[in-house]
Amino acid sequence: MTLRALGKKGTIATSVIISAVLLGACGSDSATDSKSKETASKIKLSSQTNISYMDSRLATDETSILTLNQTNEGLYSYDLKGKLIPAAAASEATTNKDKTIYTFKLRDDAHWSNGDDVTADDFEFAWKSAVNPKTGSQYSYLYDGVVKNATDIIAGKKDAAELGIEAIDDETLKVTLEKPVPYFESLLAFSVFFPLNEDFVKEQGADYAKSSENILFNGPYTMKNWDPTSDTWTLTKNKKYWDAKNVKTDTFVYNVIANSGTGANLFETGELDRAELTGDFAKQYKSNDNFVSRAGAFIYYVKFSQSVDVAKTGLDNVNLRKALSAAIDSNGLTEHVLSNGSIPAEGIVPADFVANPETGKDFREDAEPVINFDADAAKKYLALAKKETGKSSFTIELLNDDADGSKPTAEYIQDQWQTNLPGVKVTLKTLPYKSRLELNASGDFQAQLTRWGPDYQDPSTFIDLFKTGSSYNMMDYSNPTFDDLLVKASVDEATKPADRWNTYIEAEKQLIKEDAASAPLYQNAVASLENAKLKNYERFPYASTMLKYVYLEK
Repeated sequence: MTLRALGKKGTIATSVIISAVLLGACGSDSATDSKSKETASKIKLSSQTNISYMDSRLATDETSILTLNQTNEGLYSYDLKGKLIPAAAASEATTNKDKTIYTFKLRDDAHWSNGDDVTADDFEFAWKSAVNPKTGSQYSYLYDGVVKNATDIIAGKKDAAELGIEAIDDETLKVTLEKPVPYFESLLAFSVFFPLNEDFVKEQGADYAKSSENILFNGPYTMKNWDPTSDTWTLTKNKKYWDAKNVKTDTFVYNVIANSGTGANLFETGELDRAELTGDFAKQYKSNDNFVSRAGAFIYYVKFSQSVDVAKTGLDNVNLRKALSAAIDSNGLTEHVLSNGSIPAEGIVPADFVANPETGKDFREDAEPVINFDADAAKKYLALAKKETGKSSFTIELLNDDADGSKPTAEYIQDQWQTNLPGVKVTLKTLPYKSRLELNASGDFQAQLTRWGPDYQDPSTFIDLFKTGSSYNMMDYSNPTFDDLLVKASVDEATKPADRWNTYIEAEKQLIKEDAASAPLYQNAVASLENAKLKNYERFPYASTMLKYVYLEK
């Protein structure tokens, strides 16, 4: 049996647990078991996709990360108004003068669901594991150029032990950055920066996070009845959580419902308290008293591979990519296919997401639209592409998935390309959601319908995805001019917010307008039917809904 180090309260706790017993003890699915007199004990929600990963180092999709945000917690989290607040940290960090060294004091009442204290060692282990190339974390790039030595560790040039993070003692964590990073603290609420209980992870070995019985939790909820094939799972109030007294609801039950019609029917019969809608069902229920539409900050876009099957696709030709980008009428897509409040994208950075640090103006106000529908211009770009490649036709496979709304969007793009671009033939490859993510991670696609939501509140969370070598690029897009702009923004202008802002505007223009590396389509909105008694179900552009605040009014 492996023993944890001396706990923060002077006790020694084992890291071995009987998971099913502990998880069962954390709460009940029965409304009659709730001791709350103010709220209902169970809320029933739908999910459009399964959870792919519950390992905070490996999760990349929205459903997985949203769930991790309910079951686990980093140094910081968000309050009900979307404000960044200390979570596992007892207070905000202290810093040195140039803000390259952050020192955090951990709260002394933070515990894992097996009773172990959450310690500074848990953060040190988790972060060093995340940047270790052997782990395979796609989100390791968030450490790159931020935490000291992360760049060389990710590249295999240094050992993970050299990462700039150190547990001074159980309650004191020191982080050293490569340079001042304006958005550093907002990273700390994101899942790849969450702690891991080293003893437990090592005991589980290859089984870690393969099911809800192989995970420890330090957030508001624990999880039951989950593995990667599950179409249903349960979140139960974590009685070991430091703020358990303010967790409003005992139990959330999720069911995967990919079809809006099924979800709407289940809502109407009282089997769901919230059901998401897309397409015709969003149109159908717009006048319903329970209809709600919330603006989001996900950008849906098409990724173009510049290396896979380019002899057929021609996607290594910039004028063909410009033609494909200009040939899609995103207004028609949002109005007639989605019909849920989504709006056409003007760039890869969404509207109403981040403001100019000096003037307060929105990024999209300061940055001109870098993409727009223009069928005539698309045909001119296509003619140039044909001349430059010596080809009269191009055949492109568009990868998409089985999530509600994905295939209709892919079919719309297929029609737009084939109608507006003579000589372009498009086939669709529709796969299960997780399978598409796997092909995306390996770069095995020609063109792909995908999306990205912000991990923190800064334009870099979208634009930096495309730098050379990024684990999320996977398109073989590389332009030294673009890369130099990112270096300028992150290094030379790290302490010059106005200059940095303008450089990111220039970088987006290079990426989308000049290079057509990808084709932004629309900025999402989420339409749903919601129980009128559902309270505090808020969603912020840079943070998941925090279920600890959500309840059903009795």
